[in-house]
Amino acid sequence: MLASILTMLLIAPAAQPSTAPSPAVTMSAAPEAQTPSPQGERVPGRMPAVTATMPPIPAGAAVIRNSGSTNTTGYIIVISPDGNAIIRQNDENTNAVLARPQTQWLFAKLRQFAPLGALPQGHCMRSVSFGSSTTISYGGATTPDLSCAVSPEERELARTVGVIVRQLHVSTFPRHRLRIL
Repeated sequence: MLASILTMLLIAPAAQPSTAPSPAVTMSAAPEAQTPSPQGERVPGRMPAVTATMPPIPAGAAVIRNSGSTNTTGYIIVISPDGNAIIRQNDENTNAVLARPQTQWLFAKLRQFAPLGALPQGHCMRSVSFGSSTTISYGGATTPDLSCAVSPEERELARTVGVIVRQLHVSTFPRHRLRIL
C-alpha cells in the first residue's frame, strides 16, 4: 500500500485548485502487473516471467529456468551436451561455455534421475513476492521446483544448478538497474 501511495505522489501531476468535488481515490494492495505473453502482447494480472521469450533450444539440450521475483532477475540457461550455453536474462541472450567436467556431470545426473517429472514435488513456505522457483527441463520432462527439493536427487540437481550459475557468472541481483546520467 505504501508503494501505491508513493507511486501516486511521484507520478501524479501537481494538483490544480478546483471547485469540482474530487473523485474518490481507490488503492489496491498490489498494482496489477502486466507481463509479455509468449507472443509478445501484455497480459494483465500476470507477474513478470522469464519464460516469455525463449532462446533457441538445440536438440538434446537442458534448460534451467529461474523465475526471479519482485527484487531478483530470473534467467534461462540453455546448455547443449557439448557445453555451449545461452543465458537469457533481461531480454538479452549471452553465449557462454560450461566447463567439460560440469557439462558431463549435469547430463549424467539428468539421465540418472530420469524421468525428471517423476521426482517428488516438495512444498515449502515462501513469500509470494520474494520467492522464486528453479526447474530443469530435459528429455521432454521438467523437474519440480528445485528450491523446494525433498529428495536426494533434487538436492543434487539444485546443488549442480548452483555450481553452473556461479561458473557462468549469472547474477540474479538487482532486478532494476539504476542509470547514472
